[in-house]
Amino acid sequence: MSDNVGSSTVYKNVNIKALTRDAGPTLYAEENLGQYTGDTNPVTAIKLFASSGNIASGTCSLYGMN
Repeated sequence: MSDNVGSSTVYKNVNIKALTRDAGPTLYAEENLGQYTGDTNPVTAIKLFASSGNIASGTCSLYGMN
């Protein structure tokens, strides 16, 4: 999440960047941009999850949150 996460008057912009590697040497980069419009409440937590695979063998980093 990139900006206005503590605001209670605006929707929250979302910017997700991910790097993944297959079983070989190939590295994949993905970027998703969007906006959360469910409500304007301040963001107080985030949750990372994988619907399949082994996330325990990976690394997650969070940038841009105070």
